[in-house]
Amino acid sequence: SWSGLGRLEPGQSVTLDTTFTVIAKPASGSTGNVATAAGLTDANGDPVPTASSTATLRVVSPSVRVDKSLASGQDRSVLIGETVTYDIVVTNTGDTTLTVVPLRDAYPSQLAFSASTPVPDRTSAGVLEWDDITRTLGDIAPGQSRTVRTSFVATATAAAVTNSVTVAGAADEAGRPTSSTTDADTDLTILGPATAVLLKSATPAPETVMMPGDTITYTLSFENTTSVAIPAVVVRDALPETVSYVKGSLSYTIDGLKASLTDKADADAGSVTGGAVAVNVGTLAPGSKGSVTFSVKVKPADISRPGVFNSFTLQSGDATPQVSNTVRHPVDPFDIVKTARDVNGGKLEPGDVIEWTIVVTNTGLVPTTHVRVVDPLPAGITYVRGSITGKGADDSDPRELVW
Repeated sequence: SWSGLGRLEPGQSVTLDTTFTVIAKPASGSTGNVATAAGLTDANGDPVPTASSTATLRVVSPSVRVDKSLASGQDRSVLIGETVTYDIVVTNTGDTTLTVVPLRDAYPSQLAFSASTPVPDRTSAGVLEWDDITRTLGDIAPGQSRTVRTSFVATATAAAVTNSVTVAGAADEAGRPTSSTTDADTDLTILGPATAVLLKSATPAPETVMMPGDTITYTLSFENTTSVAIPAVVVRDALPETVSYVKGSLSYTIDGLKASLTDKADADAGSVTGGAVAVNVGTLAPGSKGSVTFSVKVKPADISRPGVFNSFTLQSGDATPQVSNTVRHPVDPFDIVKTARDVNGGKLEPGDVIEWTIVVTNTGLVPTTHVRVVDPLPAGITYVRGSITGKGADDSDPRELVW
């Protein structure tokens, strides 16, 4: 209040200045300040009617919020080499138009910056900076939002990858500042490098009982079912001691195109060295698939008796090799011993009867059925009808006896 303002002549005025600090925004968004002149008298001592005036003030509150999240449709788990896209949404939560909005994006070392809309004003290791996104996206009216989209490439494995963003120094059309605000996304998981789907198959089919000297043809199949290329791929099959490689049997197919390969480590992709078959595939593009085919022979019984067990590996650069399924072929060797006896005794003469005995012994580790023994008679020998014995004996052809 004021008193002693002195004499005011007709038409004369006096100005009183006051300063206040707004400490809270009224619910209505505005506040009124009433000034009243009362208890005045004129020069004759007569009272002057009371007068008042109200000044209404609109109270504003500039404010901004920033939200960072994986873009719509972006997988929460990605492989090394895949692209990760984030959306940064800046929202005007105040009641004045924002005309300056600086933005700072701090991303982790497991990501490499790829692209952004709009383009940042500055980039450095782990940081993207925009001086004012309204320059390209426009001013932000109350309740409106603007979106900045950033893309990165995953470079290393990590769980709960933290990617943060900050708005600091934003202001409205009158230059009134907002408080800084920060948000972070932690929903991303980066898995290891892309891997291929592996399958090893064989002809005859796995679990078929083999004999020493039999041939097995292997097919090593692989496919990249991911969206990321698998670099520096080498398919390798270290042959077990129970088999030997069939020279010249190596071939290679990639995406339907077949090529025969030499066994030597030369200009083509294949080689057979040190008991191992290897094919240098190179980069296996997303969706690509291929196979390697070759044959082996089962070694003699004293080596192959444990059976043939085989798998293959696919290695990409320095990554840990992938290992395929194991294919098994039991080996069931037989010993066949044939002896002869001159029934007449003494020196063998024309017309003497010779008795042959054939002993077949399963020296393997598993029971075997469907064994067939064939004995073709040499020239100069005549079969004695009815003399054949043994299970399944058949002498319908006197020149070739069968059991």
